[in-house]
Amino acid sequence: MPQSYLNKALTFLLLVGALSIFGPRTVVSQTVIFQENFNSRSAGPYTDDDLDEDFGEPRFNNGVTEGRVRVVSGSQAFGGSGSALATSYPAGVHGTRETGAQWPYEFGQSYEEATLSYRVRFAPGFDFVRGGKLPGLAGGTAPTGSTQATGFNGWSGRLMWRTDFNGVSGQPQQLTSGGITYAKHTDSGFAGDGVQEDRNFFFNPDGSRTVFVANRWYQITQRIVMNTPGQFNGIQQIWIDGVMVINEQNIRYRLDNSFAIDQMYFSTFYGGNGDWRTSKAEEAFFDDFVITIPDGNGDGNPGGGTPDGGGPTDGPLSVPSQFATLSAALNAASSGDVIQLTGRVTENVTINKSVVIEGLSGAAIQAADGSLDTVTIRASDVVLRGLEIRGGRRGIDVINNSRNVVLDDLLVRDTSSVGILVRPSCNGFTMTGSEIRNTNNDGVRIMSDQVMLEGNNSHRNRGSGYRLTQSRNSRLDSNRAYQNNLHGFRFNGSDLEFIDNVSQDNRLRGYNVEGDRHRMLNNLARDNGSHGYSVTGATDCVLFDNRARFNGGHGYRVLGSSGNLLDDLNSTGNAGHGIVMLMCADNSIVNCFLYQNERSGILLNGTTVDNTVSGNVIRSNLGSGIADFGDNTIGNNIVRNNLGD
Repeated sequence: MPQSYLNKALTFLLLVGALSIFGPRTVVSQTVIFQENFNSRSAGPYTDDDLDEDFGEPRFNNGVTEGRVRVVSGSQAFGGSGSALATSYPAGVHGTRETGAQWPYEFGQSYEEATLSYRVRFAPGFDFVRGGKLPGLAGGTAPTGSTQATGFNGWSGRLMWRTDFNGVSGQPQQLTSGGITYAKHTDSGFAGDGVQEDRNFFFNPDGSRTVFVANRWYQITQRIVMNTPGQFNGIQQIWIDGVMVINEQNIRYRLDNSFAIDQMYFSTFYGGNGDWRTSKAEEAFFDDFVITIPDGNGDGNPGGGTPDGGGPTDGPLSVPSQFATLSAALNAASSGDVIQLTGRVTENVTINKSVVIEGLSGAAIQAADGSLDTVTIRASDVVLRGLEIRGGRRGIDVINNSRNVVLDDLLVRDTSSVGILVRPSCNGFTMTGSEIRNTNNDGVRIMSDQVMLEGNNSHRNRGSGYRLTQSRNSRLDSNRAYQNNLHGFRFNGSDLEFIDNVSQDNRLRGYNVEGDRHRMLNNLARDNGSHGYSVTGATDCVLFDNRARFNGGHGYRVLGSSGNLLDDLNSTGNAGHGIVMLMCADNSIVNCFLYQNERSGILLNGTTVDNTVSGNVIRSNLGSGIADFGDNTIGNNIVRNNLGD
């Protein structure tokens, strides 16, 4: 079991010499806030219940539920006795969904300084390929991947093993690897492809690069000291087996004091992209996790203040320990304050100040009056994270020109109308890593501009999973709409970007598209009750590298649209046509693959003219390969084995 709270009273002295993590011959009194060596576990599968017991019921996990984590004992554990965790990386795959494991261990409060130590061993014959992630400390929303660290939302400090290798295809095994920092913070840079990390190789004192090899235990120690908000004085120090390999002392983790160090992020997988995939099945072992803070750093207030006072402090306001309700805490709060909710409250909440409300330990807001919205946001720069919001007419209603609202890691459920409603002029809305389910209307409905939705799940809603109305300059990336929504995604407006989204098993259409200059790249529509993609009244849109498979209607239905490019699309096994155009002009269908649809591969009706169809592969459809009843340009297509030809 974790000893984070049982051991808060335990202090110990680290008496070390030249290899001290705090300097030569320094005596530092530390408080252990967490330690876990897995010795209470017997060899076998590591279950969700085991994870909850050892790491305090993490709000998510990848890998444990999927069976990629097990307990090993005896000679496979550190020191040849006790137990350790083993994580697996199956052959030929990469990323968090298919390799390794991830979960957060949340401290329950924030610290200005903390030190993490753990042991890792790579299995015999381990092929390091290009690289993979290792655990590290984090704070706030712990942004990773393509989420930008703004200075106001959080930071992450994972590590990596990393080679100078270009990819797995046709290359020899990488039997050794360097190590690098992989910290994401305010000044680690940002690009649209998600690149935003400090990537500094580990170097030994003699200038040689630190090298990991297989089948030996390493002790990794990471010390983080937060910066004064806005200043370049944050610290990251890393030791491998007691040898300092990183010493950064000018980091700007944050621009305000709304977060500090509040979690350890267990994260290990092969990744980036497919070039980082495993060459064969691999395994790594982890043991002896210890997290400490210096004595006197345990008040949980990133900005200082009095931890035990009865009213607001410079640190987080706490519900229910300081205030019985969120409404009472909001009344006492000032703009910029952090309110932490532990447990569940039953109330309808109106947020009219720029505050951060974060949930700890399964926090939830249940509507007291089901005819009213559970949470109403009437202020800009509001952040909600780590909360379950349940019941009410709407779970969250963003109104009153409230800009730059951020929702992260929420569960919104069981509402009598829309789950989340963002009204006009509430621009800059962001939602990441959240789930919306069982609403009596749309899961998410947005009527504002400059919106970002990333990594969310919307399912079992009576309306659409996601609906954008008259929205402009917005982006939806890696969201899922599935399991019996009416439509998956329904949107109109202009200049919207859809990338890597999934719409599956919805009652009607996967994607309903209207408006101008949209970009749809690498999305999937599968097993929906009607069309995969329905494009109506659209102009100057690009649909590139999307897939429509096994839908109950057409793969792609285009109606009354002009000037659009349909390029490199896949339409397979749909109950209607692969692509059908009705009353359309000046569109291009190029380089598409249309296969085994139950009607024609491509149908152009009599009022569809001046379109171009070229470079497509059209095979084994039950109707014609191309059925052109208009006046269109057809050429250079491969048309084979269609029953209607």
